Amino acid sequence: MKVKTCALCGLGIGVGLSITALVSMGAGHGTYRPLHLFFAPLAALDPFPVLLAGVLLYGLYGFLLSIAARRAYGWPALALLVVFHYATYAFARRVDSEDPVYISRTWAAVPEYLIAGGCIFFGAHVLAIAYVIRNRRKAPHR
Repeated sequence: MKVKTCALCGLGIGVGLSITALVSMGAGHGTYRPLHLFFAPLAALDPFPVLLAGVLLYGLYGFLLSIAARRAYGWPALALLVVFHYATYAFARRVDSEDPVYISRTWAAVPEYLIAGGCIFFGAHVLAIAYVIRNRRKAPHR
């Protein structure tokens, strides 16, 4: 795939995650945890700018992964992106003081959006791994 195609794929994933996070927030009566998980590096910002910047974040992820996979260091780049993302999520969870009851309320109201968000999020991981494996075979060895 071309770099542009990977970036557009990342943007599409970001849009899907933004929609599911927005519905999960439920006008302030839901939970912000999916938002913090999906867009962990941006979790310190206000929620609505995160929804917009998060789309660009996943576009950047796709762009970086595409460039790294073409240069035969896709695995280290993918590992670095995943570690960076989850490390910032761990930090966001430490500063998050949300009451766990909001997760229960959100699950009761819109479980399909939480499931869809989880599927998109983990599906993005699978796509990234498959992309790196596919391009590893094509990358020239040095």
